Amino acid sequence: KKEPMMDRRLQSTEVRDLGLSWNQLLRFPVSFRNGGTFKACFCDSVASACLSVSDYSILLGEVSVSGVSCLLSDPKNRRTTCVSMYHGGLRCYSPDMEVPQVALPALANPNQVVPSTYAGQVA
Repeated sequence: KKEPMMDRRLQSTEVRDLGLSWNQLLRFPVSFRNGGTFKACFCDSVASACLSVSDYSILLGEVSVSGVSCLLSDPKNRRTTCVSMYHGGLRCYSPDMEVPQVALPALANPNQVVPSTYAGQVA
């Protein structure tokens, strides 16, 4: 009697950008109604319920929302390096900063992706 053959094919790991966050990059699909400069803040859900504005006490940085001509009217933005973001817009770095090169994660099964939840607000 012959033993059944074991299927020994390797599962492929595909690298594909799905626009999701992972341990090297957090992505938040946020839109703004008006132009301006805003603070980007974060809430650590391990330390807080993240239910009120005061829970978002970790300052991530500044978000400038404008057309390119308005952005370039500020001298500090004229020598920056900007790169496109997955959900639209640009992220820019001052001349003394190196643009981070972030490697996409390999997905063992790209058809079974569990999306993260986003429960934020723009104030």
